[in-house]
Amino acid sequence: MNVDLAELLEDVASARDASGDGGARPLPPRGRDESVEHWLSVVASARHDADRRAVEHRRIVDRAARLRFGVELSQLVPSASADLERSSFTLAVPMRAELADLGSALAHAPVGAEPPSGAALVDHVTVRVTAPRAPRAAIVRLHGGAFWMGGGEVSHAIDGVAIERMAHVANAAVFDVDYRLAPEHPFPAAIIDTVTVLAAVRSGVAGLPAFANIALAGTSSGGNIAVLAAQVDAAVRSTEPRLAALALVVPSLLLSEVPDAVRADAQSWHQRQAQLTGYLGTTIAPTSPWASPAVASVASGMPPVFVAVAEHDEVAFGADRFCRAVRAGGGLAEHRTYAMTHVTATPHVEAAMIEDLAQFLAERLA
Repeated sequence: MNVDLAELLEDVASARDASGDGGARPLPPRGRDESVEHWLSVVASARHDADRRAVEHRRIVDRAARLRFGVELSQLVPSASADLERSSFTLAVPMRAELADLGSALAHAPVGAEPPSGAALVDHVTVRVTAPRAPRAAIVRLHGGAFWMGGGEVSHAIDGVAIERMAHVANAAVFDVDYRLAPEHPFPAAIIDTVTVLAAVRSGVAGLPAFANIALAGTSSGGNIAVLAAQVDAAVRSTEPRLAALALVVPSLLLSEVPDAVRADAQSWHQRQAQLTGYLGTTIAPTSPWASPAVASVASGMPPVFVAVAEHDEVAFGADRFCRAVRAGGGLAEHRTYAMTHVTATPHVEAAMIEDLAQFLAERLA
């Protein structure tokens, strides 16, 4: 590990210790005799806490970077905030009986987990838009959060610099999808939401034009969802316009792979299984291509792919295997490795990664 990153990680850990604010709680498993209603209230509380801690981590990293390097991320990435417009809209999403309307690939996907009885079910997805005044293309973006947290204002608080840079450099409207979260909305709800948003963006929505030139982007678990949505989209669309690009940041593409530290700790292992079961249910194995798209040796019909890989990623696996599968299927795929962990990078490294991502999207959406 390079010295700058190691020192930043030490500073961040010290700041957390000083504040008494440890890492985020994992998705709490349901107790054997626990009612669904009580469990879901515990999940909601844990999600709120995890989101708060994720935003605080962003602030701690920025503050530590200022002290250590004299600069933070926002100072290294040119801002176009004043030239960007922001809005939001809500879309109805189909129920399972209507999935055939989205294509046979999704209609015949495994059922996954059933929504818990007593969950506050919703049939809509909220999308936040960051766009230049006359966008020529669209980027549909999926946040991270282990399938059960993140989204909303948290997404912009953590990744706002990257979102604005993508919009500006690619001259594109960025549609940040607040997809439904597990365990209330398990697989394939997030994929359904993404495919639904893609259809709306192609048709024109929220006063924006109909876009034919569209890229998908996703971070961490959002990268997993983005790949699966791109595969569904490729199966549905035998003719143009197809997706122009797929951009992934530290994507979790092999849920079957487990970090050594998690495997060695019984409590961490139990928590990991609870997270996967909350998203996949008990009928979809982590080794399924619907859970781990990188298990396939060939990925056909994919748009050009760019993957930002963390050199010291302690969470996500499968980026290199997925890129090989795309190339085996006749597609273009590039992965670049950055000196960072899954959630922490020095400002210069993170700025370089964001610029590479934005430039890739600009080239493919030109």
